[in-house]
Amino acid sequence: MNRLAKGWIALLALAALAAPRVWAQIDGSKHDFVNGSSSYNFWDPVTQKYGLCSSCHTAHSALSTDAPLWNHDLTTQTFTLYSSSTLDNTISQPSGVSKACLSCHDGVTAINAVGGTIAGQDTIPKYLTGDAVIGTDLSNDHPVSIVYDNTVDTGLRAPTEVAAAGLRLYGTGTKTVECGSCHDPHKPGTAGLFFRPYTGYDTNCLVCHNK
Repeated sequence: MNRLAKGWIALLALAALAAPRVWAQIDGSKHDFVNGSSSYNFWDPVTQKYGLCSSCHTAHSALSTDAPLWNHDLTTQTFTLYSSSTLDNTISQPSGVSKACLSCHDGVTAINAVGGTIAGQDTIPKYLTGDAVIGTDLSNDHPVSIVYDNTVDTGLRAPTEVAAAGLRLYGTGTKTVECGSCHDPHKPGTAGLFFRPYTGYDTNCLVCHNK
């Protein structure tokens, strides 16, 4: 067996070990669109049912690179952005993983568009109630797709401190804050709010902000 084949086998073995843990955490959560079932079924356009993973991801023919193997149409909305006289770093329209999240959570665009197909009604929309519908006005929400540069805004901690505390900044060069910085869509966490390490609103803020 050549080295490449051995490498693929090792990679598949690791994926097989990790996948059940991810499924187990999504199963029964607000991101479980199989109505809490532990069965793993792909999206079926005939039965109009989602699978535990395939409502967001696909193994082939991804619709976007904004999130890994993304299987969902992206929002086309122009969002009203957060603004403040004390804002030092640059903010832009949601992009990357934030745009993927808002494809459902804007409550307007592409809510049911999975795999390029419009699904039936017994699917995602019934899960989007209350605070789950963020809308297109982000002016009263924590900014996303905003540059995280603690040399520009000295009220921010170093990116290494943020990572050490369990939160995530995106980008390999310029770092940005995205929805996934504070929320992990695969782990319901405290109160089912998909927070990454959560010790309370005030203390979570202090992971990034030093005042």
